[in-house]
Amino acid sequence: MILAAMLWGQNQIGQCLAQQAGSIYGGQGYMMLSQFANPALLGALYQMPNWPMTGYYPLYPGALLPVIPDDGVRLLEPLKLHPMMGVAQMWTDNVFRSNTNKKSDFFTTLAPGIQAQLPFGGSHAFLVDYRTNLQTYANNPSNDVQDQTASGRFNLDFPGGLKVDLAGEHKLGHDPRGTALDTRTLDINKWEANSFVGRAEYVGAQSSIMMNLRSTRMTYLDNGQGPVQNRLINYAGLTFSRDVSPKTSLLANVGVTQQIYDENKNLDSAIYQLSGGQGGT
Repeated sequence: MILAAMLWGQNQIGQCLAQQAGSIYGGQGYMMLSQFANPALLGALYQMPNWPMTGYYPLYPGALLPVIPDDGVRLLEPLKLHPMMGVAQMWTDNVFRSNTNKKSDFFTTLAPGIQAQLPFGGSHAFLVDYRTNLQTYANNPSNDVQDQTASGRFNLDFPGGLKVDLAGEHKLGHDPRGTALDTRTLDINKWEANSFVGRAEYVGAQSSIMMNLRSTRMTYLDNGQGPVQNRLINYAGLTFSRDVSPKTSLLANVGVTQQIYDENKNLDSAIYQLSGGQGGT
């Protein structure tokens, strides 16, 4: 059980990226794999609150950060700055998520960040985004984390219905206590991830097509997880939709997820996805 109080933030960023965590990316965006991909449950798993104005801290690598829609702070036209800050004092009754020898603890979470937007070419924009998740525990400092995410994104919107997003991301993260990858050692498993994300979408009068590409290099930093878990994760997905009536459309999606381990080669895998359906309003 986790309780949180004193939440504060600046600058709304729309849908939180935690909705994309724990998912398989396709041309359609993402698919929820289980109830644990629910953003509220993921926030509880990571012992993170939902900041009222900034949403959840982006938990997993390889997602496109949303463009903050507010005007922000204009120090030098046309550059816009969007500072943000979240503060929470929290308590948990099982800090190590163990079935035995349970321990409670108070901890403080800070979530500062900033996004800079530089419009160019009329409808295009270049974004730089940096945010952190700092957690400090009163009685169990081995659980302290200093997650960081820095990314840059080109958001291109061309006449005629073509949109292209290109992004690079560097993330320092961790495996939360009680998850499958948690080794139950004194220190938390920490890792860094470098990702490239690309998305192209064309929307026509009656049909649309979207392509998503993602490549993430995962490198573990402690607890001997490097030789076991260091890997390259690649994904490619394509979705096609066609309107068959004013309120109904058909959807087809194909994708592949590939994991290539540096040393633990017996875990190499490729997952192929093929799906179709019908949508309407």
